[in-house]
Amino acid sequence: MTMRLNTARTILAIEAAVARSMSATSDPRHWIIDGVECLHSRHVYSGPAHAFTLDVSELRCRATRDRSWHLFVVTERWRGAGETGADLRTNHWLKLVEGRPGDVIDWIRLFDVSQRDDASKPEPKRKKR
Repeated sequence: MTMRLNTARTILAIEAAVARSMSATSDPRHWIIDGVECLHSRHVYSGPAHAFTLDVSELRCRATRDRSWHLFVVTERWRGAGETGADLRTNHWLKLVEGRPGDVIDWIRLFDVSQRDDASKPEPKRKKR
């Protein structure tokens, strides 16, 4: 099966990779996973009639000159005013600003395989005190 870059499934795979790696870092705004630099920022607005949150993940791979890539994954969440405002819309999108889609897809596949391999390894035994 061929995976296309700007699809919900691909965006979900990238967001999952970012979320898994973000939880393991001491700085949730900047870290590196499998050779890919990640920057994450959140922008929030709350007005009298509506509010929105933008989560922006910027990923940059500088593996080699001909296989480097740079992309943004953006999640927009719109809701009505107030803390209990109804969800109006959630939108996810991706923009590849440098590189080839196939190189990003290759990284996603390699990251998924490495995560499955890590999950199948038994946890190291702890020494008893």
